[in-house]
Amino acid sequence: MKFSKFGVPQKRERVIFIGAKEKYKEKIDYIINQLKNYSEPVKTTKDAIYDLLNTPEDKEFSHIFSNHSAQMKEKIINTPVGKSAMKGYSDAFRKLDYNKPSYTVKENHGGVHLHPELPRVLTPRELARLQTFPDDFLFCRNKSQILKQIGNAVPCKLSFEIAKMIKKEMKNIK
Repeated sequence: MKFSKFGVPQKRERVIFIGAKEKYKEKIDYIINQLKNYSEPVKTTKDAIYDLLNTPEDKEFSHIFSNHSAQMKEKIINTPVGKSAMKGYSDAFRKLDYNKPSYTVKENHGGVHLHPELPRVLTPRELARLQTFPDDFLFCRNKSQILKQIGNAVPCKLSFEIAKMIKKEMKNIK
């Protein structure tokens, strides 16, 4: 299932399992077909994070900057869109394209994506936006633990849309 079809600004694809008792098989099959055919306009990285471009660091909001060396900042600036700033990393430290959905946000032990415009990695809040967490969702713990929470989460928008479909189809079951 492509998450971008659900308004999630990521290229993420995963298998989703929905289970129920055998007697509900028809309803579950119908829900699965609905999910296959569901489609919202694709959201880009820019849609998700651009308004945070000039926002100052705010630890309570989880907009926490990483401290990069001058050498690392230079490396980030010179990294082409879609490429990793770190040799040997194919799935981390890649520069995002504002005009496309993000690469998969996952728990990468700090190896997060590079900002499309600024010489730094994304903040936890920017990653949370890519995971469709609402801005009023506040994360607790230190930055490393927040990154794990965000990276291990199922995108909120996807969960919500699946739950709506299930609720609609299953509401008449006693």
